[in-house]
Amino acid sequence: PANASDSSEGKGAGSEISTSSTPKPIDWDAVAQKYGARDVPSAESVQVVSERPLVSLSTGTWILTPHTTTGRSLLRIQNGTDLDSAVKLVTATYPRRTLWTLYIRAGEEELVSGIDAGTYLLRFALGHDWEARAKKFLLSPSFYQAGRQLDFTEREATADETGEYTKLDVTLHEFPGGNLPRKGITETLFNEGDPESPTAP
Repeated sequence: PANASDSSEGKGAGSEISTSSTPKPIDWDAVAQKYGARDVPSAESVQVVSERPLVSLSTGTWILTPHTTTGRSLLRIQNGTDLDSAVKLVTATYPRRTLWTLYIRAGEEELVSGIDAGTYLLRFALGHDWEARAKKFLLSPSFYQAGRQLDFTEREATADETGEYTKLDVTLHEFPGGNLPRKGITETLFNEGDPESPTAP
């Protein structure tokens, strides 16, 4: 276990921490006299910048839109974590190719239809504050891959038999008795197969 340092070490007897509910205004003239006028901002140029709100997309927003939705299989994805997610379906065979990327907010779920028969990898990023241009979370990002591949199969209907297709339910959060473990991966591996990735075909 890590050792926690005592934050009180080094304080002298009788030391105090003073607080004030109203901060004193900066006397820029006094600063200029003490340190020189060079590079001292004028009072008019000083602005109070409010904290920017965190960006969160709506659940079901396509970050990378699927090119085809001709399949019949379904995938329901539940994000039971307290972080937003960007979920990818990636071909299991090489060269890797990301078929789509979907945004799912914390505590929400989404049903994806039109998945073609095949074997895929499910990769996802968790975090806060989505940056659209970089396509990544700016706060607390982490990256995962489902511990096993996802297999989707289809069978066309005939005169004697009804058609069949696969419907899978997966959760991004881990819980006792779950059948889909997850493993941590690097951001580089998470981006493998993206259209702008050097490894993409």
